Amino acid sequence: MKLIKKHHKRLTRFFAPMIMTALLCITSPGFAQIPSILNTGPQTSGVATAMGFAPPLAIAQNKNISNASQQARLGSNSQAVLLYNKKQFEQAAKLFEQAGRDYQAAKNPIQQALSLSNLSLCYQQLGRWDDASRVITESIKLLNTTEGEGKVSVLAQSYDIQGELQLARGQGEAALKSWQNVASLYTQQNQPQLVLASQTNQAQALQSLGLYRRAIILLETALKLPPGSTQEQLLTTSKETSENSQKIQDATDAAKLDRLLQKVPASLETASALHSLGESLRVVGNLPQAELVLKRSLSIANQLQLADTVALVQLGLGNIARTQINPRLYTCLAGW
Repeated sequence: MKLIKKHHKRLTRFFAPMIMTALLCITSPGFAQIPSILNTGPQTSGVATAMGFAPPLAIAQNKNISNASQQARLGSNSQAVLLYNKKQFEQAAKLFEQAGRDYQAAKNPIQQALSLSNLSLCYQQLGRWDDASRVITESIKLLNTTEGEGKVSVLAQSYDIQGELQLARGQGEAALKSWQNVASLYTQQNQPQLVLASQTNQAQALQSLGLYRRAIILLETALKLPPGSTQEQLLTTSKETSENSQKIQDATDAAKLDRLLQKVPASLETASALHSLGESLRVVGNLPQAELVLKRSLSIANQLQLADTVALVQLGLGNIARTQINPRLYTCLAGW
């Protein structure tokens, strides 16, 4: 028994970082395999407004800036994005750094902050964690001391990038707070899909802290599922004969949960949220519910042709099958 526990701990330490990294690539908006904020389109690389770097805002009119200089800065940002897509992170970082200085000189703090946030992404890809932390902190500080069109959107994106960085560095509690800020800002903007994406990221932060049951409660709420609708005790065959127990059983059996899940609309955000919920349910041992939730996630992912999500969900379903074969080896307890 001790040997099994030791082996399970080794497996957890080995696979947990890889799984968390893969999850970030799906639920975090951005280029493929890059942490960023916007992610409402298909899972492809590119510079669409719903993917990739924070989209450039319209250049503010400034009498001291010529049209030529404005276009030069926009061109610099566009070139930096192209270099980033080509994984030429050093060159992209230099251009974003220069763009930040140019926007500072032009007294355009929002665009300056945007350049700094994207510079942080480059530094993360280069493993320059301290530099990444420094510039994203500078970006957020700058945005919190200025006003202007587009501020809320850029601030949300910057907090999201900060959350990804914090989680990557093992700072789960700090990441949770950053993503709570993201959700609050997108709520102000009435962008429910982006609120859901940030709640899914919050759930990942909770999972990194071992708080899987809190993640389940959060995701049930985010997906508008009835509270406790995925809880194990309500979905197993009841041996009690009281009328009350029978009513609970009738109202919350697997068929009922499946009907609830079918009402969840199909989108990239819901597919990711359901995947995260299914994984949390699997870890705490609620296998029948986990399987139903993951199958709904898989159905949405197939419908929307989300290849990365399909692969991760299939991995989760495979883990459930292995757990059922050897529960002692793969089942672990999660905290509240």
